[in-house]
Parts: sequence; structure tokens; C-alpha cells
Amino acid sequence: MMQEVWASHRKHRPQDIVSIQDLTGEEQVEALLAGHLDIAMDRLTAQLPGIAQTPLRFDPLMVMTVREIEHPTLRSTRLGEAFTSRERFRGWQAFCAVVQDELNVVFEHVPHDITMLEAIGQGQIRGDYPAVVALQGLRDYPGAEGFTFQWFEDVQPYFAWSLLWRADETRSEVLAFVDTARDVARAKGWLRLAAEAAPAWFPSDGVLGAADAEEWPGD
Repeated sequence: MMQEVWASHRKHRPQDIVSIQDLTGEEQVEALLAGHLDIAMDRLTAQLPGIAQTPLRFDPLMVMTVREIEHPTLRSTRLGEAFTSRERFRGWQAFCAVVQDELNVVFEHVPHDITMLEAIGQGQIRGDYPAVVALQGLRDYPGAEGFTFQWFEDVQPYFAWSLLWRADETRSEVLAFVDTARDVARAKGWLRLAAEAAPAWFPSDGVLGAADAEEWPGD
């Protein structure tokens, strides 16, 4: 997402110099608060003093599998969660934990990170792994073309990404990037909820939810 925003931004402000760092959500927020990072992207679970935010993308949770499932539901379909001890995926695993707790479901652990698509696909072909849950944004990842991504038919969870920056920020180049991000989110429909999908669900520990989707329809 951030790369897409930057690609759009540099068309209008080619003079701005931007560097993108690969950090976990927690590391981004820490660097932002310490003044080492100007803009961060994460799923907020608490209001942070001194931090401004705007919704960037409501990313639907989907069923990812090598074989299409007839009528997939969150509560009655055998599903797996790509699970790893790597810090990089802590936010994703925390989200999956809330989904399981609040919607009373259980995901089987698949011992790979969610980007190891070849290993997950081969495990599904062998019958070792069930269909796994994944965010829709993963469809753009190399290798995802070998999978089908399906909506849930009983309830549709969303992962709410936020763009974060310091509330006292005054530099024009930073604020212009925020404006670009908002424009890109609207243009690409990142803030729309699927009209024909099952009822939307947002985790209770999130700062942004369905009310924000109505406020930011992406039009």
C-alpha cells in the first residue's frame, strides 16, 4: 500500500525525497514517537497521545485455497492460520486471535508465515493443510495467482489499516503525503465495504471500524 501511495505522490511532488523502511507495526509506532519516522502504517488498537491518524484501507479477511470451496463460512469451514514466531507477523497474529475469540472460531496453525505461498499451496494439495485465512491485499503478492480468494458467507471480518503521523507535524512534504494517501485510498476504493458480502465485522480492540467506513466511503 505504501509503495502505491508513493508512486502516486512522486508524480505530483517529484522533489520530495522519501525512504521506505521495512518495520513491524510496533517498530513503526516507536520510531514515529521517537522522531525517527515521519509516517507509519498499522492497525491501531489504542488511541496514541500525540499521534494523528486517518483510515487507509479496510482489508477483508478471506479464504485462501488452491481449490475453491463451496459456500465458505467462518464458523463452519475448516480453516488454518499461517503462524510463525517471527516478530514481523505479530500484528497479523494478534488480529487472528481477536477474530477467534470474539467470533468463537478456532484456526489450525499452519507452520509458515503468510507470505510462504508455495509451501502453503503444496501443503494444501497434499491435504496436510486446510484453507487458510488471509487478507485480500495478499492477492497482489507474487505467487498468489495460484490461489483462489473467497469471501465469507456468514460474517465478513475486516482488518483496518491506519496511516499515522505526529499530531504537531507542520512540514508541507509530510502533510502532502498524507493528503496523497487519502486521495489514493478513495480512488482505489480501499475504504469501501463489499456491498454484496456478509455483514461486516471489525474487532472490538480496533480504533477504526464500520462507522469509519460510512464516514469514508471511498467515493
